[in-house]
Parts: sequence; structure tokens; C-alpha cells
Amino acid sequence: MIYSVDKIENNLATLIGDEGDMRVIDISILNFTLKENDILIYDNAANSYTIDKDLTEKRITENKKRLRKLFER
Repeated sequence: MIYSVDKIENNLATLIGDEGDMRVIDISILNFTLKENDILIYDNAANSYTIDKDLTEKRITENKKRLRKLFER
């Protein structure tokens, strides 16, 4: 399952799944630093998350392009 980090507050991260589901996780369970807009891959078998850096950069770039097009109208 793929999740986008929507926001981080009080050591809790709100994640939005590609299918529209939402999760809130305690970031202290992660062994890496998390930022808003990071893309996480959830491994159900291992019950763990990893950051997909390539997909994170791709989505950030796509979102910037969409914003530019929106304001160019």
C-alpha cells in the first residue's frame, strides 16, 4: 500500500493512502526521519514502512507542474 504523508503534529503523522484511506501513526516507530509529502510504502507482511524517495520526488515535481499550469491561466 502506498501512503502520502499529509501532516505531522505532536509526533503523529497523518497518512493518506492512494485508495483514499487515512491512517495516523506514531513516528517514533519509524527508523528514519519523516517529512510532509514523503511517500511511504507499507509492507503488510513485515508490518513496516519505507520511504520511496524516487516516487516522492516524482510526485513533488508533478504537483509543482500542476500548480504552475493553474496559475498560468
